[in-house]
Amino acid sequence: MFVDPISDIAVLTSPDNQAASAQADAYASLTNSAALSVTEVAQEGSSPAWLLSLEGHWFRCTIGRVGPNLWISNAAQGIVGGMSGSPILADDGSALGVLSCSGGSGDVHTDGGPEPALIQTLPQWLVAELTRAE
Repeated sequence: MFVDPISDIAVLTSPDNQAASAQADAYASLTNSAALSVTEVAQEGSSPAWLLSLEGHWFRCTIGRVGPNLWISNAAQGIVGGMSGSPILADDGSALGVLSCSGGSGDVHTDGGPEPALIQTLPQWLVAELTRAE
């Protein structure tokens, strides 16, 4: 449906249910149980947020917005290689952005950015569809 190679974001849609019915059913099963709405981070200040570890556990961080991008700080477990593409969620479970990069020294980082904010990165028609799902 949509690809942004700069922000490293792709939005996929279901396979054709006539040509690939088993794959379409699997896609529906996955997305029906994992549907997310999107929301925006305030332009000023910072907010608590959540990151997904490689082990599948959510952990706390702080998120702020500068222009169209998100910046992570104080990640509780650290940001490690392989987490790129993971969602950044607000306290209410809505998606804020996607983890793209981190910063710092050593193997484990607690800060990151710039991260793509979904409201700013996705096309308007898709944002309207995702915010309607709330």
